[in-house]
Amino acid sequence: VSTQSTWGFSSSSIMVPAYKLNYNNDPSLDQELFEQLQKNLVKVSEWYNSQSSGPYFLGDRFSLADVAVVPFLDRFTATLKYFRGVDILDHPSLKRLIDLLAVCRTRPAFQQTSQPPDFYIGISLSRGSTRRKLGSNEPLE
Repeated sequence: VSTQSTWGFSSSSIMVPAYKLNYNNDPSLDQELFEQLQKNLVKVSEWYNSQSSGPYFLGDRFSLADVAVVPFLDRFTATLKYFRGVDILDHPSLKRLIDLLAVCRTRPAFQQTSQPPDFYIGISLSRGSTRRKLGSNEPLE
């Protein structure tokens, strides 16, 4: 797997719909954006499953494919739970990504470079993201 194709796949499949949903101000678009994000996450999970049985993309070897995907899973599980009240990994076909994120969170390098959820939430707040229920202007409690 080339670094370029891995990065392109993860950026277009996870980052774009996740950022759009995080900063979207039109509640009527929320459900469509959320469904697109979950559909793309299922594709990423299938892509991982087609390569190995895990826990990483290359089986037992951590690779650039994982580096391209995991930071965004970590960030958006925090921000979209806070800003839209949704768990982006709450889907029966995403067990592989759930397991991937869990095993990566145990890696010292991940622990040293990842930020706590409040960090990512603070960045989103400073850039104008608002906290509300998915598909509604009703605030989250």
